[in-house]
Amino acid sequence: MEGHDKWSTSRFLFRDHQDMDDSMLSDERTSISSSEQCDDDDDDQLQSMTAKGIKHLCSELLELKAASDEEFHQNILSNYSTFVRVFEEVEGTERQLVQLKGHASNQKRLVQEFVDWLDLELSIEDTVQPIAIDHEAEEWFLLNNLQARAIDVIETLDILLIENRVDEAIDILELEDKNFAMLDSKMNSSPNNVQSYKSMISERKVKLVLQLTQLAQNKRITAPELHKALVGLGRLGNSNLAIQLSLQYHHKRIAAGMRNLRQSKSLLNEVYIRELSKLAFSLISQAARSFAMLQGDVSGYGLEFIQWVHQEVETFVAYFDEYIKSVSEISGSLSIATQSMQFALSYCSLLEMDQQLVLRPHLIEQIQPHMEEVLAIHVDHFKKVVDIITATDTWILSKYLVSGILAGGYSTMEVGHLPEYCFLTNSGRKLITLLQAVAEEISPLVAAQMENSIIRGLTDLFTHYAVMLKKLVIDDCPSSVKILTGQVSALVSLSTLVGLFSRILRSSFRTDRKITRRSEGDEYDVCLSSTEEAYNRLRACFCQLFISRVASLQSNEQIVSEIDAREENYSIDDLMPSVLFQMLFLELRKIEELAEEDTFDHSWVMELLRELTEAIFSWMSNDKTNLDDDDVTIECTKSSPQVCLFLILRTLLVKVEPFPYSS
Repeated sequence: MEGHDKWSTSRFLFRDHQDMDDSMLSDERTSISSSEQCDDDDDDQLQSMTAKGIKHLCSELLELKAASDEEFHQNILSNYSTFVRVFEEVEGTERQLVQLKGHASNQKRLVQEFVDWLDLELSIEDTVQPIAIDHEAEEWFLLNNLQARAIDVIETLDILLIENRVDEAIDILELEDKNFAMLDSKMNSSPNNVQSYKSMISERKVKLVLQLTQLAQNKRITAPELHKALVGLGRLGNSNLAIQLSLQYHHKRIAAGMRNLRQSKSLLNEVYIRELSKLAFSLISQAARSFAMLQGDVSGYGLEFIQWVHQEVETFVAYFDEYIKSVSEISGSLSIATQSMQFALSYCSLLEMDQQLVLRPHLIEQIQPHMEEVLAIHVDHFKKVVDIITATDTWILSKYLVSGILAGGYSTMEVGHLPEYCFLTNSGRKLITLLQAVAEEISPLVAAQMENSIIRGLTDLFTHYAVMLKKLVIDDCPSSVKILTGQVSALVSLSTLVGLFSRILRSSFRTDRKITRRSEGDEYDVCLSSTEEAYNRLRACFCQLFISRVASLQSNEQIVSEIDAREENYSIDDLMPSVLFQMLFLELRKIEELAEEDTFDHSWVMELLRELTEAIFSWMSNDKTNLDDDDVTIECTKSSPQVCLFLILRTLLVKVEPFPYSS
């Protein structure tokens, strides 16, 4: 390269010298010719000299460019050879590394073959003919080799620990454990140098365990790195520590995940509870897989792991409770709460399918109290609805087709049978519709084994309706319906509702006409009994009110004067009952006339008349002060109520047609 530069320089110098000579000759010629030419040619000569100078400069520039290009290409060629040489050296180094790895594996294989050969020799000596061996010489040989090996192994372990090459360090430790076992089997006692070597190996093992523990506790560790660290701890004989670290890791992930999800999602977002359930139970599933891998036994989970899972489930339930209560207070809908419960149970059931981890019973146990609170809130809301429908009722009976009142799942009409009809007031029809809607809405709660709570909630609505009937129809309050027809209509409607309500419960919570669970069956029977008792109480209140109203009519001067005027038309020989009995007869006759209407069931009205008559006999027998001994023409006894009734009716039937009565 330097020679080329010198050559280029000399060439340009030579050219410059030649140009100087040429210019001198040109100047001489110019001076000679100038004397011979005219002054008019001076301008042409100057232009010719300028053109030559420009051409001279251009030629020099072209030569410089050619020289520069040649130098650039030579530099590229020289550097490329250097790069190729370095690349070839790298490839050679890689081949050497591969050879070293192969050499190390060969050495490991040779050591293993030597160990196997020793084991084979020992077995041959035990089974064939013992050969006299100098045990002292053998021990000396092993101890000398052990000392040299110990130095190499300790140095290698220290390097591997510094470089964080965990797997290779564990391989060496496992190999040394096998060697120690072999030495112990061949030597009667362990010399001091062997014990020292063991202690050094133990120290390195402790360092490695500490290093893996710190790695597993790192907040930024990834799942593959954690898996590698836990497997390493398991290989080092620290499976329990690995399990604890795994549980701590998954606990932190569950807590942080649910907390971050709570902050990023609004409680009104329906996706929130689904993602929350998926997050919690998917991480529990990962923890279960990690436990099975570390434990090495998937047939069952340890008590420590089960307790940990229960704690995580309880943490999830706390977030779940916050969500369903906030949604219920805002939207007032029970369907969102039941849907949230279904999400949680679905993801929980996947654990049983994949990891044989049965958590559903514990989850149900934790969820039940919170769902019952939400159910109670909604039952209270529906009670307000019941108050509204009863307050706006006109208490007029209407005839309805049962298949039209009950939904398809609750109607029991069969093909070929006559249609079934029922009598209900407007509020009764609305109540049965409300009960069916509520039963349909809360039926998913059966998955959480809340059948008893559902039955109690529906029964509370029914009994609340009966209480409202007593207040509005029977009791003496400003909003009461005081006419007899309205009171009897309310009784008929409630009697019909008792039968329809039992159908709803039977269809909702029975399978093949049998109760699904014994506790549910007990609750079912108790609730049906409570509905019948509510109806019986209302009916008894009506009977008492009927007697009280008849007794109070004695003070009505207008009615008494009308009866007295009618009595004047009879002779002395005619038997006329007292005013009380005549009023009683008139009121009973009003009830009898209801049986002749299409809106009342004849048999039901006759049954009500019998019950009223028995109540009247009981009242007269227990309270004789209400009767005037001078006016009463018959005597009633407790022993023969039918006879007394017959005598009363015969006495009362002076000019009024009798109503039918059957004992």
